Amino acid sequence: MKMKKLQISTLAALGLAALVALAPATPVKAAAPTNVAQTVSTQDGFKVTWSKVEGATDYMVSISADGKTFGTEVSTKGACEYAIVDSEKKVLKSGTTYIVKVRAVGGSSTGTGTGTGTTANAATAKVATAPEAMSSFEQVSATSSSAKLSWTQSAGATGYLVKIGSDAASAKDLITVTTPNINLTGLKPDTAYYVAVYPIRKVTDKFYASDKCVYNNRVITTAADVDKFEIAEWDVRRNYIRFSWKNSAKYEGGYQLELTNSAGKVYKTYNIRGRKVKGAGLTISKLKNKGFSARVRTYNRLNGELSYGDWSDIVYCVPEANVTAKKLTKDSVQLDWAKIAGAKNYTVFVATEDGGDYKKLASTKANTYTATGLVEGNTYYYIVKANKVAVKNGEGSTKKKGTTDLNVNNDVVVRLLPGKAAAEVE
Repeated sequence: MKMKKLQISTLAALGLAALVALAPATPVKAAAPTNVAQTVSTQDGFKVTWSKVEGATDYMVSISADGKTFGTEVSTKGACEYAIVDSEKKVLKSGTTYIVKVRAVGGSSTGTGTGTGTTANAATAKVATAPEAMSSFEQVSATSSSAKLSWTQSAGATGYLVKIGSDAASAKDLITVTTPNINLTGLKPDTAYYVAVYPIRKVTDKFYASDKCVYNNRVITTAADVDKFEIAEWDVRRNYIRFSWKNSAKYEGGYQLELTNSAGKVYKTYNIRGRKVKGAGLTISKLKNKGFSARVRTYNRLNGELSYGDWSDIVYCVPEANVTAKKLTKDSVQLDWAKIAGAKNYTVFVATEDGGDYKKLASTKANTYTATGLVEGNTYYYIVKANKVAVKNGEGSTKKKGTTDLNVNNDVVVRLLPGKAAAEVE
């Protein structure tokens, strides 16, 4: 009897074990995906990635424009990423924010379940398509250390990323702005830069949607001050003056020359077109016998307007007197000249050969002087310089200056011809 009871108990235990083995496993929900984030954006699509859920056999992705109503789920076929390109814009619009929901299918959060699973907890993430590129981009103005840029607004952009470099390959992120313009500062004079502007739409603090840019590979600054600005020639009889300067700029469009009268008011400005210009000649009849100041700077035409470089040093211009010779005798000549406005007095100089050294002959407050002691057969060269002429420049300061030293003088030539009592005047 004892043996029979043992057999029945053993069979019962074996039967129970078989029933347990044949019973289906209870489905277990997979864990929600983690680290769901956008990694790529275009104007007609985006890409998201996430961390692998242990034991998951697939992932289902759906998109919502409002975070409430989601579209049809799409399988990623087990991949931990999802990308969409909607070139016909049936689902997505450029520069728009969406919510993506990702759920894992199958497996268990621990990896020990054997069931196929039903519905996982879902994870959501914000994504955005890139805004459209701007329709125009231009340089508005410049100085020797800055450049102002402007562009049309991009629909859907929350800001704009500005990149700058010497060329496209070297361009680096500079700044993000919210306005469709920027004034770049701290730039080098007379330099060309590559500048690109990307419209962006913020997704998270670590990612923004951006795709195509607008760029200008010749954003230029104006030149630094012009070197060696000086008077090269001044004919007071014809009221003609010529200025010269050293040309070292690379990107100038031309030069602006400014003349200011002795009272500090701008007499006239001259815009001299062309690159590599080294000087300019002017007729200045209204400044006849008057002191004035001059300065020059480069300019560039940007967006239809002129942007200027730095001014050169100021050149103070005081003319020599326009001397004539009268009442000639065999040993004297009377010199007369028009007064230079504001001159305290005048100094008369003489040389005995063309291009020779001029020596001081006399000083006078009058505008006439008689030179005596002339020798028959000799030639004399006379010039008269004004002293202490007050000239107020365009910056408001006044200086007292004498006649500008010139390489070519406005002299009057007196020749005493041998055997004649008269003289010949040029």
